[in-house]
Amino acid sequence: MKSSLKNLFGAIIAVACIANFPANAAIVKATASTSIINAVGGTTITSVNVSVSPCIAATKIYAVYNYAGAKICPTAATRFFYVSASGNDTNSGLSPTLAKKTLRGAFLAAGTAPTNTWIVLKRGEVFERHPADPIPLLNASGISASQPLVITAYGDGMERPMLSTDLGMEIRGSASVKKTDVIISGLHIYRKVGLGGTGIKFLNGNMERIVISDNRIDGYSNAIIVQQIGTHASYENVAIRNNVLLNTASGVGPGGHANTIYAFGIKKGLVIENNLMDFGGYYGDRTVGIPDKIVSCKDNVTNVYSKEVDYPTSCPAGTTPVMMDSYATIFNHHLYLQYGVESGPAVVRNNIVSRGSSHGMQARSGADAQLNVFSRNGLAAFVGGDDLDPEQGYVSVLANNVAVEGENINDTTPRGFGFTANSAPNSILYANMVVNMNKSHTASNKIAYEVVCVDPEYVAGTLRRPCTTSLLRNIAYGWRDHSNGNGNPLLFKVRADQTDPKSIVIMANDFEGSALGTSKTMVTFQNDSAVSLGDKVSFIANTYRLENPANINFRPVTGSAAISMESWQQQNFELNPKGVTPESAQNKCRTLATYYDDAILGNLANDNCAIMHDDALYNAFMQAAAEAKHPLKAKNMKFEAISIIRYFREAFPVPNL
Repeated sequence: MKSSLKNLFGAIIAVACIANFPANAAIVKATASTSIINAVGGTTITSVNVSVSPCIAATKIYAVYNYAGAKICPTAATRFFYVSASGNDTNSGLSPTLAKKTLRGAFLAAGTAPTNTWIVLKRGEVFERHPADPIPLLNASGISASQPLVITAYGDGMERPMLSTDLGMEIRGSASVKKTDVIISGLHIYRKVGLGGTGIKFLNGNMERIVISDNRIDGYSNAIIVQQIGTHASYENVAIRNNVLLNTASGVGPGGHANTIYAFGIKKGLVIENNLMDFGGYYGDRTVGIPDKIVSCKDNVTNVYSKEVDYPTSCPAGTTPVMMDSYATIFNHHLYLQYGVESGPAVVRNNIVSRGSSHGMQARSGADAQLNVFSRNGLAAFVGGDDLDPEQGYVSVLANNVAVEGENINDTTPRGFGFTANSAPNSILYANMVVNMNKSHTASNKIAYEVVCVDPEYVAGTLRRPCTTSLLRNIAYGWRDHSNGNGNPLLFKVRADQTDPKSIVIMANDFEGSALGTSKTMVTFQNDSAVSLGDKVSFIANTYRLENPANINFRPVTGSAAISMESWQQQNFELNPKGVTPESAQNKCRTLATYYDDAILGNLANDNCAIMHDDALYNAFMQAAAEAKHPLKAKNMKFEAISIIRYFREAFPVPNL
């Protein structure tokens, strides 16, 4: 793989040199510091699903996997604490017949010292917590990677043990002692949508080798938080794998923020892979959520919420109605990866990220994001790099991802965007597909790919912060105007205020902009001063598609009039551009709805163009995918992101160099 990658970038650099363009620094550094996965030929990602053969047959305790992916079973030295709804916290917890009753009881029994302990909750049972009871706070940790502290399940059946509470569990680091090796696996952590709270929370920091895997977390404001606080040291080596993360939405009262995964202060080793995420940061309708609906009825004396599954229409005497507030905003995301990564970007791979309020992924600290499916989000994915040291040569990568069916955030906040590299030093966008984003005629779909290279701390006369970016062999398809006054969508937008000359390379991409209007601006340049696009960006051999190629135009100077393809080439803005008509739409009407109809139901004779935005098929896929991702079921590859990527790649092959 590395040799083929070097050959690829060697060819790119050779073409750049022939065209009299300096070799891009991001391309050069990528050969030594990253590996781009071949989405058609396979993936290097290792499956870490729980084994279907138990480690301990009598109590049905199954293996877990540590941060490195090694299979871990209990040993003769392992201490167990069993937890059952029929137990008692005065029990020892050392056997199923002497089980503790609550997770907090087991946490207290585990103590505070490093320990080779497994805390196991009984499958099929529900564990609730009264609001007045203390939260389940874990202060212990594991001994080593092979002797971790594990929180998982035991017992017969397939149904995960359910924690139904405002906070599933909290694990805190210590300022004075580094804690290590905690694995949380095989649980269902649930709260009714609209009541807020957090599923799993790691606070303070100074911990390493944390694994959150094979869980189902549903209905909280935040499914998972890993957050450094105050003067504590950073987290290191955190893996979030194989989880089903659903319906994160703001709690009661206006203005609350909601994210599926929020990470802050992770120094190195953040890995997010093989997860399914659906409805992140809102629930129901994007604009209004489900207001006017009562989430629950809160007892005025005990402060206990009523437990009806449905949303009640009224509340009895002695209770107060709790109202839903869960609309989509610009502040809510599926993946919100904040500053703090000091030793390379987070690894985000093989995830299905669906129906995010704003961003499917906002990676302010950079990311190596490959083989992900972003569907029905306000903005598919964003990589930044304000906290990455550009001198270390770290590369942010968006490669072999799909963005499909973009959405506005809400009725007053138009979006529906694809992929953005925002001041990310040394970034590559390679072989991505931004396709069929026009889910409805209300989605703006203004920007398929965006590069922003702005140094907010730049002072005239000082060294600029490097911002080298390459867009190579990407596709934008089905990028259409709408008759709602939104104007021409832009396939590619560049802002480069303080970048070095020719620090951005745009090469061998295929942009299709089918337009209802008479012209299409394929590229626009936004800058704070009248600097020409040609001074900052090297365009090489891109293909631009429009029903009438004569209507393709470009805007190479801020505030200037658009120019034609002929003028674009005559003024040497691009070497060997091609303006052509679109390829046939046949076989290109592909979304997750058509994937479910084609690959899961086998209805290959159906007209995909007629069903590509079908909500019933979409919801059916999401439900089936969530049910398939279960630690005691054999992996069904049809519901993995890599299979969906291959389905899209059949219709959208990587453009040739």
